[in-house]
Order: sequence, then structure tokens, then C-alpha cells
Amino acid sequence: MKSQEIRDRWIKFFENKKHLYVPSASLIPQNPTLLLTNAGMVPFVPYFLGQEKPPSKRAVSIQKCVRVGGKDSDLENIGKTPRHLTFFEMLGNFSFGDYFKEEVIPWSWDLLTNKDYGYGFKPEQLLVSIFEGDDKVSEDKEALDIWHKKVGIPENRILKLGRKDNFWGPPGGISGPCGPCSEIYYDSGDGSEPIEIWNLVFMQYEQFEDGSLKSLPKPNVDTGAGLERIATILQGKQTVFETDLLAPIIKKIKELDIEKSNTKLDLSVKIIADHIRCSAMLIGDGVKPSNLGRGYVLRMLIRRAARYGWLIGLKKPFLSELVSPVKDIFDKAYPQVKESEKQIAEIIETEEKAFAKTLENGLKKFNELVEKYQ
Repeated sequence: MKSQEIRDRWIKFFENKKHLYVPSASLIPQNPTLLLTNAGMVPFVPYFLGQEKPPSKRAVSIQKCVRVGGKDSDLENIGKTPRHLTFFEMLGNFSFGDYFKEEVIPWSWDLLTNKDYGYGFKPEQLLVSIFEGDDKVSEDKEALDIWHKKVGIPENRILKLGRKDNFWGPPGGISGPCGPCSEIYYDSGDGSEPIEIWNLVFMQYEQFEDGSLKSLPKPNVDTGAGLERIATILQGKQTVFETDLLAPIIKKIKELDIEKSNTKLDLSVKIIADHIRCSAMLIGDGVKPSNLGRGYVLRMLIRRAARYGWLIGLKKPFLSELVSPVKDIFDKAYPQVKESEKQIAEIIETEEKAFAKTLENGLKKFNELVEKYQ
């Protein structure tokens, strides 16, 4: 199943459940405490906190996200694991004081397992988890009963996990809405670790600064599923880099004049593909290279991609040539990339040339020192 069909089926399923489709917000968040939009629920925080009235009690979205820097940064794992990325898309559905566990748990199972309008996962290849309880909150028996008695999942396929894994904390980490989670995992059956594909968060408490909890008058639902992870499974691939969300970029890189026998080739190509995709999306949302904040993140990604290019023989600027496949990948989902393709390519090329000049001057000084002390 192509990535665009995964997006389309997600939106259509929840629109049929009377959800309002909300297009992706910018990667530049309205929330001043965040550097970049890093989760699907970020644009909806004012609704969850009761600061603003939502346009609908139910919403569905596919949100662009970036995780670079901070505790959630995936930067050092890029290319080393099958799934980590700096830029990713989060599929989400949300209830602002409307439906709760009784509705969303069966819906999630239906969407994942139905072959006609869903994704056609085999039920025996899915595991779920619930919050096992602790000294502050009791076991989530409500979710357990719904999964087991209403959905029909055997109890031996329902994991009970603790606060670290199955209790979602407040957005700011100290106070605010929070609650237990139910996660859905794909189990390939080959002995490898199950992959989390969807997290259902039941925000039914308010946490205060002293750590105490109080039940919310109207609980909320916040869910998030990884598009790239679902695409990897449905397209029969081993890594996200083989899916239609990244493979065209990798194909283009390999058509360049690279050192095909280089031992760092595979890692470098994956890092370059990830970083150029993220950089293009950041520039498309108005971020420009600089030495501060979001601009620094963008500059670091471009220069890091260029450095890995150097490692595999790409000594001349090449990154701007990769903007075209990025545009093609997101042609329907995010047409703004196509609209600003020329500007994106120019900004990336300018930054890469400046970095190349820095490298050139550094190597020149290094060689002068070597000659001086020989």
C-alpha cells in the first residue's frame, strides 16, 4: 500500500466517524516552549487545556513532525536503526471531551484489521498494552475489558506495562492533562521485537506541580500512529529507508558519483536521505539557516548531510539535486514543497557551498601545520 493511500484511508475512516480533518500545522509551532513541532497533538494543546474552543469535538490530522535535539532527539540513531528519522509524519485522531475508550479502542482495531477500508493487518500479528497501575493510579481495567471482551483479543496478547511506557505525562512535564495509554504493536512472528505502531492516550487526569492527580470533568483522547512505520510493514520492507517515503531519494544519491565500495556508504546514504528530507520540509515552512534556534537545527542538518557526502566521495555541492525527489514524494500531501522547490534548492546550495569553503580552508591550514612541523 502506497503512503498516500495510507494517509487517505486514515482521513476517510475518521471523517466517517464525524471527525473534522485538520491539515498539518507548520513545523514552526505556536507553542513558545517548543523549538519545533514534535508530535501530532502539539497544535491541539490549547483545546486540551481548555484555553481555546475547538472548531469540532472530534479531529483527525496527519502532522509533520521533527525531533532533533532534546530528550526526544533521534539524531544519533539515524541510519543505525530500521525506523528512526528526524522528520516523520504522525497520523492522529482526537476527542476534546467527546468520545473515550469505549469508542476509540474498537475503532483502532477496525481500521488496522479491515481489508476493505483499513490496512488489513492480521489480528494474530497485533499485540496491545494497557497501564498496569501503580501507587497513584489503579490498573486500567476498563481498557483491559474493552480489548478482551469487546474486541476479542486473548488476554495473553494484552501486555501490562508501567508508568514509563504506558502513562502519558503532561505536555510541559510538570502539570496539565495526562493519563494511561494503550499501545498497539506489530509482531512479525520471526522472533524480532514487536514494533509499536499506534499509541492511544486517554487523558483523564490533571496533574499538579506536587505530582497529585485529579480526574478531569471531561476526559480527552489523543492518539498517534507513525506513517513511516505503518508503510514499512504494509510495503513489506525491512526499514523505513526502503519505503516510497525515502527510497526515491536514496536512488538519486546512488546515481551520483559516489565511492560504491566505501565502507560507510550505507550509513552515509541513509543519513543524507533523512537530513535532506527534513531540511526541505523545514525550509518549506519558513526556517532559514542561522546560528540560533530552528535555524541552527537546519544549518546543522545540511552541514551534517554534506559531511557524510564527503565521506563517500561527493566533494562538490550535491544536496540541491536531491530536492526534486523530495518534492515528488510529497507532491500530493504537501504541495507547498513543489511551490517553493527553487527557493529550497537555492538555500541548501548556498549553505552547502559555505560549508565546503569552511572545510577547504580548514584542510589548507591543517596541511600547512603538517608541513611546518615535519
